[in-house]
Amino acid sequence: MKKNEKIIIFILLVVLIIAIIAFVVNQNKNGEELNNENITEENNLVEENNTVEEEFTQLFQITSEDVIGNQAPFDFDVSVKDIYSTLKTGATMQIIPKQYFSFPVKLLDFLVEREVTTLIWAVAALCIITTLKGFEYKIPTKVKKVIFSGEVMPVKHLNLWREALPDAMYVNVYGPTEITCNCTYYVVDREFAPGEVLPIGRAFPNEKVFL
Repeated sequence: MKKNEKIIIFILLVVLIIAIIAFVVNQNKNGEELNNENITEENNLVEENNTVEEEFTQLFQITSEDVIGNQAPFDFDVSVKDIYSTLKTGATMQIIPKQYFSFPVKLLDFLVEREVTTLIWAVAALCIITTLKGFEYKIPTKVKKVIFSGEVMPVKHLNLWREALPDAMYVNVYGPTEITCNCTYYVVDREFAPGEVLPIGRAFPNEKVFL
């Protein structure tokens, strides 16, 4: 697929997302005539969406100055955080070519050249760089936020990331299924020894967790 075609597809997706948001807002306004029960249900839906639009960006200090390195394809739930964080804050999103995740040199070159500051990646994607010793080649020093999910982050690989980028914020986000996406988060605030397991942390605002 040519670069221009990718840009057109991205623009169409953004327009579609904006149209969906506008529809939800309009439905919410029209719902003023509904009974209290239905109004409560609609408000719950809007509050759920605000978890991404409001809480996620505020919790992790994502702003218009950030450059988000998009790893997840748009048909994968993880990409929601990239898309909505970009739309909410006016941040820049750089769509990383999928094939780069098989070649850490190209991937790291991309992160450095595009001055990426924020990674919201699957654990496996982060581990590719450390497994293939990518940091011996180059360190993307602009990266300040590393948010990961999808599976348990091996402490060995987390420590390699923290060694390469000691000033970055690392966040373990957890969700039991694709439907919930992420419902808890833990900002890594101490050293972890090999063999330890990262906690899943606390519930996002507007979320409740039952164990």
